[in-house]
Amino acid sequence: MADPSHVEEGGSLSFLGRSAVLNLLFGTEAVVSFLLDVVIAAAFGLGAQSDALYAAYALPQKVGRGMFQSLTNSFMGLFAGEADRRTAYREAMTVIAALAVPISVILSLTSAWWLPVTIPGASAETRLAAVPLAAILAWLLAFLALAETFRAIYYHEGVVWLPTAARVAGAVLSIVVVLASPPGNRLALSAWGLALGAALEAALGLALMPAVLKVRCAPAWPASARLRAMLAMVGVPLAGQGVNVAATLGEQMLASLLPPGSITAANYARRIINTLERFVFRGFLITTIRRSAGQIRTDVRSEFRQVMLVAIPVAVIMLALPVPLTAVIFGRGQFGAGNVQTLALALQTFAPAVLGEAATRIPSGLAYAARRLRVLFMSAVLSSATLLACEAALIWAGLGLRALGLATALASAVSFTWLYFAMLRPARVQIVDRRGAWRLALVAASAWLGAVALQALVRAALGGRVLNIALLAGGTLGCGVFLVATAYAVGLREVRKVVGALRGVR
Repeated sequence: MADPSHVEEGGSLSFLGRSAVLNLLFGTEAVVSFLLDVVIAAAFGLGAQSDALYAAYALPQKVGRGMFQSLTNSFMGLFAGEADRRTAYREAMTVIAALAVPISVILSLTSAWWLPVTIPGASAETRLAAVPLAAILAWLLAFLALAETFRAIYYHEGVVWLPTAARVAGAVLSIVVVLASPPGNRLALSAWGLALGAALEAALGLALMPAVLKVRCAPAWPASARLRAMLAMVGVPLAGQGVNVAATLGEQMLASLLPPGSITAANYARRIINTLERFVFRGFLITTIRRSAGQIRTDVRSEFRQVMLVAIPVAVIMLALPVPLTAVIFGRGQFGAGNVQTLALALQTFAPAVLGEAATRIPSGLAYAARRLRVLFMSAVLSSATLLACEAALIWAGLGLRALGLATALASAVSFTWLYFAMLRPARVQIVDRRGAWRLALVAASAWLGAVALQALVRAALGGRVLNIALLAGGTLGCGVFLVATAYAVGLREVRKVVGALRGVR
């Protein structure tokens, strides 16, 4: 498959078309990631054991997948200026391995020290169970850091399908291990399954590189000047992601103060948002980076409306259909009705955050393209500080799990405001106008009305035999129909591009 981002501006793929292909691949990864979460939820439900597993999983997964994900964006700019790209690839792999492997070793050996610090309010049972799991899952950091580095290399060479295939294979292996684990030893074996899945993903990316890209995988340490250039390119984005990691750990510390199962519920809700950001909206960010080509374009209003038209139905479904959505995804095995209600309550408050995350994609892409990395770093600092401060205040006010979603929405608003005033406004970039904002708001309100109305009709038609899958399907259909009809009615021509891209992907 050719890299859609290599198509020139006048080529056959539009901004939305390029993004849709990437988003389809990212969406495939999201599906298998959700399946893994569903399997874990069915095995453990919400409780002390699931809290222990996710407490041990959070730090290495967030560092390995979250921090080093920024390499996909930063290394594309770094590789673009290299005459000898293959040497640059080998140097990047060597440096990342030299950095990530020792960190994993240290985390594994010191899990008894750092793990309890991240869950101060958890029960003794949870902390005791989590420490040996953290020693195993610490290796996720090294495996995922390498996998994300390989992803950057494959993307730059136009082989966008292989990282997705490797991610799917790793997730499937993890699912098989969890499903095959006997109840008496399921917790430890589940941790091993997660680690082995990440190892397989990294191994496939490395093993197939000589055949697919004709790149030798021999180590190559860069010269001092070259190493400084690499650190200058990736240092600030990694620092910004480091701030996000600190915020995630802070959130986990706060969640541990809530009743048992709250760490797991917070992780599921947060992972849904992170999955949307990484696998649904990330394609827009990458396409923006490619199209901007080192300069800030001054009119991105149409692209912004396209992104928001994709985000609105996701937010509406989370807001209007939280219980059917949660029940359909997670409601099986040990994840009973009480667990569904708990997670649905948390998930509903994350709906506004979906719109906030979507709104920052194009400004962030423009900042990456223009190499305004300090602007991105400050965005991460401000949003993370806002997140933790608001979560602490709202939990203290008695909102419980609802505090997490509301605080995330406020943090996204702060991030967008900073990006606008620090970069877009000085560069005279037009991203949204008053008329476009009102039309998007009208479309969102109509989509919500459609979801609520069709859900009510399904409930009335089925009576006592109502099924969550029917409620979700009816509400989603109503949301989509009302959204498209209203968008056409108010003259949002971008809806044609969204519908056309969906047809093309299908």
